Amino acid sequence: MPSGSSMLLPEGMDLLHAAYPDVAVQLANRYNPDCLLIDADTGPPGGVVVEELLNNPARPDLPIALLTSDDAIYDRYRLYAASRIRKNFRKSSLLSGIYAAISRPESDLHPLGRAVLCVDDDPEVLEFMRRCLEEEGFSVKLCSDGDQALACAATQEYGVVLLDIAMPGLDGIEVCRRIKANPDLKGVKVFFVTAVDLDSFSREYQSSGADGILQKPFAANELLHLVSTNLAAGTDV
Repeated sequence: MPSGSSMLLPEGMDLLHAAYPDVAVQLANRYNPDCLLIDADTGPPGGVVVEELLNNPARPDLPIALLTSDDAIYDRYRLYAASRIRKNFRKSSLLSGIYAAISRPESDLHPLGRAVLCVDDDPEVLEFMRRCLEEEGFSVKLCSDGDQALACAATQEYGVVLLDIAMPGLDGIEVCRRIKANPDLKGVKVFFVTAVDLDSFSREYQSSGADGILQKPFAANELLHLVSTNLAAGTDV
């Protein structure tokens, strides 16, 4: 997908591009990619690629990230797509969709808690997240530092952790690493909520095991969309 190549290459990703469905299937079979990013808004070819891969017994478990803003197309293939990325995406949304697709098989092995853990040393950010989420019926816990966040996460009550990076004491990167290294917390989705430029901590982000990023400043609907789709079946970013 040429429009996203400039965003993905600096992240150290190896990319293969196919303009036609049969070529996409051939490349997938030959190179065994970690994820297949399909532009399903290009008309029939997008659907053909999905269906060809689903009918291919050699590649039944290939994670598919579906790039589409068309709800009808997504509904048609949502059972087979590990994640969805809407058009006019930001870099953070593209990366989140890809990492969600790659990590989904492991995270689906374990049930998730139904509450949301919000971690930030800025009380105004915490209050904004709490108000937005509780108004939509989510159970929310607020934490202001990394040690408290780890203690809360250990209760296994939280399916989604929204985690600031720059905090006193344990920073968000280390908190995320510890959550992801804890076998009792497999299935917990961790998203960095940060104003940090992606390019400035790309290596740390990839090594942390995080499931995605929500960049500050963010609107209420972005927050709700992220949480609601990650506490339900499938992942839509």
